[in-house]
Amino acid sequence: MMSWVLCAIAATGNIDPSELIVYPPSIVVAADRPALFMVRGRAASGRETAWKTPVDISIRDPHIARVEKDTIFPVSGGETALIVQSGQTRVEVPVFVESRSDHSGVSFRRDVIPILTKSGCNSGTCHGAASGQDGFGLSLFGYDAGGDYLAITRHWVGRRINRSLPEESLLLKKAVGAVPHTGGKKIERRSLEYQTLARWIQEGARDDPRPPAKVTQLKLYPQEMTLSPGDEHRLIVIAHREDGTQRDVTKWAEFQSTNPNTLSVSTAGVGKAKSTGETFITARFDTLTAGRSAIVQSLETGSGWIGQVQNNRVDELVDRKLKRRGISPTSLCDDPTFIRRLSIDLRGALPSAEEVVDFVEDTGKDKRELLIDTYLQSPLFADLATMRWSELLKVRSGGKLSRQGVHRYSNWLKGEIENNTPLDRVAFELISSSGETANNPAGYFYQTEKEVAKQAENIAQIFLGMRLQCASCHNHPFDRWTMDDYYGFAAFLARVGKKPGEDPREIILFHQGKGSITHPISGEDVAPKYLGGTQPVLEESDPRLALAEWITDADNKYFASHMANTLWSWLFHRGIVDDPDDVRVSNPPVNAALLEYLAGRLVDYKFDARALLREICLSRTYQTQVTTDAEANKLFAGQALRPLSAPVLHDVIVQVTESPTEFEKALEGTTAVQLTDGAITNNFLTTFGRSGRLTVCTCETKGDSTLSQALHLVNGKTVHQKIIDGKLIPRWLEQGLEASEIASKLYMRCLSRPASTQEKAVIAKQLAHRPPLEVLEDLFWSLMNSPEFSMNH
Repeated sequence: MMSWVLCAIAATGNIDPSELIVYPPSIVVAADRPALFMVRGRAASGRETAWKTPVDISIRDPHIARVEKDTIFPVSGGETALIVQSGQTRVEVPVFVESRSDHSGVSFRRDVIPILTKSGCNSGTCHGAASGQDGFGLSLFGYDAGGDYLAITRHWVGRRINRSLPEESLLLKKAVGAVPHTGGKKIERRSLEYQTLARWIQEGARDDPRPPAKVTQLKLYPQEMTLSPGDEHRLIVIAHREDGTQRDVTKWAEFQSTNPNTLSVSTAGVGKAKSTGETFITARFDTLTAGRSAIVQSLETGSGWIGQVQNNRVDELVDRKLKRRGISPTSLCDDPTFIRRLSIDLRGALPSAEEVVDFVEDTGKDKRELLIDTYLQSPLFADLATMRWSELLKVRSGGKLSRQGVHRYSNWLKGEIENNTPLDRVAFELISSSGETANNPAGYFYQTEKEVAKQAENIAQIFLGMRLQCASCHNHPFDRWTMDDYYGFAAFLARVGKKPGEDPREIILFHQGKGSITHPISGEDVAPKYLGGTQPVLEESDPRLALAEWITDADNKYFASHMANTLWSWLFHRGIVDDPDDVRVSNPPVNAALLEYLAGRLVDYKFDARALLREICLSRTYQTQVTTDAEANKLFAGQALRPLSAPVLHDVIVQVTESPTEFEKALEGTTAVQLTDGAITNNFLTTFGRSGRLTVCTCETKGDSTLSQALHLVNGKTVHQKIIDGKLIPRWLEQGLEASEIASKLYMRCLSRPASTQEKAVIAKQLAHRPPLEVLEDLFWSLMNSPEFSMNH
């Protein structure tokens, strides 16, 4: 029996673990390679940390396996147990060792390809490039194992692979740097990688008679990581295959940290904590990626945490994450800030001065709740929501979609929002639409994109938040999706028929009963298959009906989660997963429990968007003061300063100056938010990043401030000319209003608050030496050029 202190992590805070746990819960040791394990502790609170006291470790039957520190080595085949004991606490973990007689030798796909991937040989900067490198090409990340086998064994026969003298094979000599190699030395001669490759060549460099069982799940241990600066911790990766087998693949997995300045991970899978913060660690093997959040905090983290009032479950879940990170939430914002923020977020307009005064003077305890309800039922809410969905659905004339079609499409969409049609129903109608578009405007969804595969990409991105584009050419490098997944998903649309309607600008959508998608590698037709799921039994029905039902099913975690995240992003200018339409393992939610809760609530509300928006707006999290701390903003400890979107900024300028813009090819009085056609624009909207609706990506709407925008406001004609054209100040002066009174009205009109004492003093000083009209127009211009006007806060 051996005694080891397996405390890889220094305990964070004063948490004493009461339960001894071992990862993985069962250990499988291959006949030709060892397996790792780790000892951890779990406190009564459920929090994991290091086990602080020494532990005794042994193998029940040393004839089957032996243990050295945190590694179990095979001796002979059979079943035994790893025994871990600390004082009176004892844990036994089953150990299964593969028999050498059952070992089938080195597998090209199971053993060789992972070595090439881990070494970077098939990456895009090496032999995985489209044109290969130095005359030798491999498929990117090994997506075409059959082609890779031929490239390695049939090209330069007798040189790259030398079955008679394996050590003379270029595959080995270049890898260890024995001969010149552009990629440099990749492995050591005594390493397990070298031994595996050499043994594969010795065994005849055979291809697998059949593909090995597919990896269906990747598990990354430990389940929770909280460290202090300077701590180190090993990671363990276990691959589970569809035949029920599992294997420790830590050595072959590729590790990444989203924030290496907080915690870096070595190629061997050892994490080193560097500075306080949070990061997300990913481990990739085969086609799957597993991830784990890791927090690095000092011993004092959380001791000075100050909580705020919690209005609902949203606040509880936000605070739980904030407390763990030691970040205190900000307090509630004042009434003028709240009404301005809410009006912009839900109506795309500023509240009138009268609305602000009435709201501030209202003493009712439920006044914020009543205001939320009022704004959610406002016609302006329908306009703003229509614009937001139109940006994702590419509602724009040009190509196959006429201006007439755009207006019908937009009017249908606005009608669905005004009627509060559930989101799942809207999605179902869009995906499964059929008939003539003039009679069923949802069908215009298929007129915005003519390529079947591209339309499938759009559906995945709009309704599931997934960007599948990478998987069209190779397995996705940062997510689980493979080329098989991509073409199986696209196959749902392969039988969509299109023919001209009575009006040549319209089309008729129908199920044509035939059509297929061909896999570019195998050359075979691909059957429709749900992402990460099964192949449906379709018989003769339109496959899109099955797809629409699967996507909008209440049990489909992707749809509800993405819709909830999208609605959240409307109110915070960023998603819990951000960008909202970039859902992948390597881009995790900053608060997974919060997103899971919101998705569940949306299902409970039967996909009523207004109901979920109402609950979010009622939370303290939405109603907090602004914070400029980037990490606090990321975790929603306070509201961020958010630039107004281009259409909203344009419209509030029009609103305060009372000087409307006439858009070409739009009805008189149409606001920028109400523009139905993404092709209609002007210089202001283009400069400030309005979505062109050319793609479904949320990135089309630019939210960053630029120098050209600042110059446009300061030196351009928009603000100055609208002040002149609106003639608001001359009109007020003609009505006999005092200059000081007009100044106060401008503050309420532009900033939704009265001028401060200091601001009033500056204005009075200017009025004492300059003409009132000149001073007031300069004040008006200054207010509209201030960040307080152009930002939501």
